[in-house]
Order: sequence, then C-alpha cells, then structure tokens
Amino acid sequence: MCFPLVSCILFLFGTCTAYWSGLLSSASVRLLSSLWLALKRPSELPKDIKMISPDLPFLTIVLNIVSWTTCGALAILLSYLYYVFKIVHLQASLTTFKNSQLVNTKHSRRSEKKSNHHKDSSVHHLRLSANDAEDSLRMHSTVNNLLTWIVLLSMPSLIYWLQNLRYYFKLNPDPCKPLAFILIPTIVILGNTYTVSIKSSKLLKTASQFPVPLAVGVIAFGSTHLYRIPCFVFIPLLLHALCNFM
Repeated sequence: MCFPLVSCILFLFGTCTAYWSGLLSSASVRLLSSLWLALKRPSELPKDIKMISPDLPFLTIVLNIVSWTTCGALAILLSYLYYVFKIVHLQASLTTFKNSQLVNTKHSRRSEKKSNHHKDSSVHHLRLSANDAEDSLRMHSTVNNLLTWIVLLSMPSLIYWLQNLRYYFKLNPDPCKPLAFILIPTIVILGNTYTVSIKSSKLLKTASQFPVPLAVGVIAFGSTHLYRIPCFVFIPLLLHALCNFM
C-alpha cells in the first residue's frame, strides 16, 4: 500500500505466471496426446459438433453423487481430469488427421481428374473441420487454464478430507460442495463443446463482456478473500456453456 511499484511488480509477476502456465498446459496436452497416439490411434475428428451426447447427464449425476457423498473438491478434480482427457483426445485426433492428409496429398497426383475434383471438394470440407478443431483447441486451452486454478484453490479442502478420511467419509462442512454442483455440469458441457456451436450463439456477445470486470473483481477481492476467486472464474465458464443452448 505504501510502495506504488508493488502493484506494477505484482502485475508483471501475474502476467508471467499466466503466460508460462499456458505454455506448460499446451506442452502437457501435446505430450499426453503423443502418449495416447502410441496406445490408441483415433479414427477421425468429431462429427456431431452440435449434438450433446446422451452419456453427459449420466456422468453429471455420478459426479454430483460423488460430491454429495464424499468431497466437493474430489468431484471437481474428477471432472477436471475428464475435461483434460477430452482435450487430449481432440489433439490426438487432429494430429492423426493432419498426418493422413499429408499422405493423401502425396498420392493425389496419381488419380484421375474427376476423382481429383471430388477429392478436392471433400478435402476442402475436411479442412474446414480441421480449422474448427484448431480453434476449439485454443478455446479449450484457455478454459483448461482457468479450471486449473479452480482445482488448485480447491486442493486444501481435498487434502483435509484425505487426511481425515479414517474418521469420516463425508466432509462436513464442505466449502467446495455448492461450487461443485454448478461447476460439474458446466465442465461436462464445455468438454463436448466446439467453436462452431458457440460462434452462432446470440449469448456470445454478452458473455464476452464479462471476463474484464470479473478480472477486476478478482484483483479487488482475491488478495484478501482467496476463496472467492473460483466464483469469479466460474461465471464466464457458465456463460460460455450456455452459449450451446442459446
């Protein structure tokens, strides 16, 4: 408070932390996707980009039951791992598609003109899908960085629950349980969201105006009330999840 340069130094430190955490997150996704390709090679890019899988409600119910019966931070961690798995699978599918596209390009000169024309139209359609997948990966990397901080801020609750697990199975009171009930379906929906469905949403323009004032709120309250930061981070995630339905 007395030294004016403290805020500037903290701003630079926070910017460096966000930048390097983003690079570390992207490198981790690429490494995990390489391991996934070594174990199992995905067939193709996702097709039904605007359809919600029927397994999502079941997964949401299971994770909410885990949150209610055990610890909210544990359910948040499990949903975060599910989200990371979806990103890794998308990265692996995109890598496989690019490699196959390069192979098809080498052999395209040997085909006839009619087949070349048909293949060019199909490749053009697939190239649009690849571009959408790349845009979706950029979106998911940003969401993953925000979710990482939510998980880290909820870890003290999980550590406390693990240390006292021999005394009681359900954490009570649980400070992460209210957040987990709303955050879990949001993460599950975002994990199956692509930029094509969000760009056509009428809510996107309104949702894009919230991150800046919420960042100001984090700066104002985060230094003294650290437990409020996940609530500020959660609001733009919820709005972007609602963009799939509006």
